Amino acid sequence: MITNFIKSIFLISILSLIGCASSQKSKDYEYMSSQEYQKKPNLTQSLLNANEPLSEDAVQKILSSKITFPKKINIAIVKLSDSYEGIDYQTISQEVSEKLYDKSNWGEKVQSIIPMPQVMIAKPITLTSLRQAAVLLQADALLIIKPASYGDWKFQWFDSEKAKGITSLEVLLLDTRTNVVPFTSVVTETAEITKDNTDYNNYELMNRAKLVSETKALLQVAPLVQKFISRVL
Repeated sequence: MITNFIKSIFLISILSLIGCASSQKSKDYEYMSSQEYQKKPNLTQSLLNANEPLSEDAVQKILSSKITFPKKINIAIVKLSDSYEGIDYQTISQEVSEKLYDKSNWGEKVQSIIPMPQVMIAKPITLTSLRQAAVLLQADALLIIKPASYGDWKFQWFDSEKAKGITSLEVLLLDTRTNVVPFTSVVTETAEITKDNTDYNNYELMNRAKLVSETKALLQVAPLVQKFISRVL
């Protein structure tokens, strides 16, 4: 069980990121469109070995090469569990299903969006195990989404209780062929809701606030990745 102290530290760290109601910060990938970058040789395979550290030759080759994708790409999406109590299950709202997993929201260069079932991921979860699962799905790239959410509720004497949810998403786009990550982003959103008849208790109210903030953050992912793909491919 997370102590109130740990929750407070987490909230402070998230609030320092968001400032206002929401924020996002992505890797600067503009250099990938420059002539200097485009002149580099293509990196065509992974140079990483899960059992050994990177050799100096591998380091130099990765840093001196460029990442290329097919003209039309298949993207697998995995949303990792956000759980402090060992509960490992996925919930997807209708809005997320329609806007995150719908191919039409990713632009013309994406030919398919593939949800990755959790059962395919070996434990402990590593980039290597995630890459292997993406390969089995024949995905050119794997979008990894790791949420971290905080929620709390407030009692009010003359009005309905309120709850606030804060979610920060770590987003990584992994090139399946090379095991390189050309795109990253951090997205943070907040949501404040009021208790209604659908909430059995304040714990459910708080979880609903967390889900609302997570949904707001998830809906920003497709536009961010689409912008990257349209600039780079």
